[in-house]
Amino acid sequence: MDREPFLADYAALAALNEARILGVFARLIARDGKPRYRAFMPRMWRHLEANLQKPGMEAVRGWFARHVPVEVRT
Repeated sequence: MDREPFLADYAALAALNEARILGVFARLIARDGKPRYRAFMPRMWRHLEANLQKPGMEAVRGWFARHVPVEVRT
């Protein structure tokens, strides 16, 4: 197995899961009135940001830059 393609796919899958988890946490906070999930969001954003810096993630990183301001990624 080629290492570079594997690592690129791994980063993409990790970013997908982190974005999904952030969405679930946002729903739990906003719709379901469970503010304790807010405490987990900075850590998930850090994980997502780290994976968005990996090679091959430029397009997704650009999407987040356009649609999710840095100041709300906490």
